[in-house]
Amino acid sequence: MSSSDSKEGTVMLYYMWKKKCYQKRNVWVRELFLNRNDNGEYRKLHNILLRDPMKFRNYYRMTEHCFNKLYEYVKPLFHAGHTNYRKTICFEERLAVTLR
Repeated sequence: MSSSDSKEGTVMLYYMWKKKCYQKRNVWVRELFLNRNDNGEYRKLHNILLRDPMKFRNYYRMTEHCFNKLYEYVKPLFHAGHTNYRKTICFEERLAVTLR
């Protein structure tokens, strides 16, 4: 195998790799995440935790009252709008994930 064959092979591999990197996405949001608002951990678990104050406190390390106070305090500081591609995560859910 000559040096030029080796270079051609390397160049060919490089262009194949480059093409793969720039392929268009055929799926923007995985099917798993499309139902996040209905079947996600936050939607199901948060409602269960609201019914039991001790579980709520163990999960978030604060009472529901403190959680709501913190939510009201920091909500005006953060604003995220929807985009054309996907809806944003509600602030209460973002706060819950941050605290967890």
